[in-house]
Formats: sequence, structure tokens, C-alpha cells
Amino acid sequence: MRATPKVYFPGYGWSRITNLENIDTFTRQLNPQETESYQPTNHIRAYTQGRDLTCRWPGCTTPAHTCQLDHRIEYNNGGPTNPDNLVTLCQHHHNIKTDRRVHYIMDPITGTIAWLHTNGTYQTDHPTGPLATTNTHWHYTWKQFLTHKRNKHNNKK
Repeated sequence: MRATPKVYFPGYGWSRITNLENIDTFTRQLNPQETESYQPTNHIRAYTQGRDLTCRWPGCTTPAHTCQLDHRIEYNNGGPTNPDNLVTLCQHHHNIKTDRRVHYIMDPITGTIAWLHTNGTYQTDHPTGPLATTNTHWHYTWKQFLTHKRNKHNNKK
């Protein structure tokens, strides 16, 4: 017996497709091209939402399709409009980032984010969507780097 294919519709969820011959199909790029515009294309938006699944603030479960897309490097500072520079953030967490109460860096290969707080602490967040990669090993190096910096600072005292 053949399994029925499933497809994800943003705002609706997973759905089984039972009659592929009778639906209009289209091809979605899995690596969408950058756009010169501030507004992402539908392909960029869909890819970013498919990678992130939810708001990227650690522990937030707001669905990505209801979130805003945030330019990690601000567009007016030369930040490109592409998935490597965009993350999904709910309105509340987008405001926290925009108010500069927190900053983040993102690994463009894995999509893993390190949230840097003003008190010197950090949190990591991994994308959980169906387009997310499972190779998120760089955060161990980040941890090692911070430990090294702290030890170096403490030895100077």
C-alpha cells in the first residue's frame, strides 16, 4: 500500500493529497534567490517560515506564518533580503530586538541563532521547521569560545 503524500499549507497545517492529477501544481524553490526589495518574495517568505516553523525567540511557540520577517542585518544598513538574513519573530519579540534590548547572530548554514542579552548571557535557538537542517554543531564552538574568553579575563585579575 502506498502512503498518501502530505503537504504543508501556511496558516492551515499539514494536509493529505489524495488526488494529485486534479490539482494545479507549482514548483517552489528550496533555495530562493535574494531580492533587491525590502519586502521578501513569496518564495523567500515560504522558505523562511518552513525553516523556522515558529517565532525564533527561545521558547516562543507563535507559528511562523503569523510572525514578521526580521532582517538580522538591517536592510537600510545593507542587509540583504534573503533567508540567510531573515528570521521569523512575533510582534512582541520583534519589538524587543528593534528596541535594541537584545541582539542575535545567526549561522547561515544551520539557521541556529545565538541571542545575546545586555547582561552578557546568551541563549541559542534552533530552527524546527521541515526545511531546517539537522547539523547544528557550531554552538558548541560558541560555548567554548565564551568559556575561553571568561577564563582569559579572570586570569588577568
